[in-house]
Amino acid sequence: MRTTWLVIAALALAACEGASLPMSSVEADSAGKRFEPPAPGMAALYVYRTRAGNDATMTAGQRTLGTLQGRTWLRVDLPPGR
Repeated sequence: MRTTWLVIAALALAACEGASLPMSSVEADSAGKRFEPPAPGMAALYVYRTRAGNDATMTAGQRTLGTLQGRTWLRVDLPPGR
C-alpha cells in the first residue's frame, strides 16, 4: 500500500513539471544581461518574472513579445511610445 502512494505522489509531481520553454543560448543570455543601449530610435524593454505559475505571454499591441515562466526574463527592442 505504501508503494502505491509513493508511485501516485511521484506521478503527481511529474505532472506538475509541465512543458518547459525554449531557453536562449548562453551567449544570448550573457549579451542581454549587459544592458547595452538599444538601436537608435528604439527603446529597450526588460521584463523579469519572479515567481512560478502559469506561463505568462507578453504582448505589445498585436505583437507577441515572448512567454515567461518563473525566474526568467526577456528583452525586446521596441519603438518608443505607449
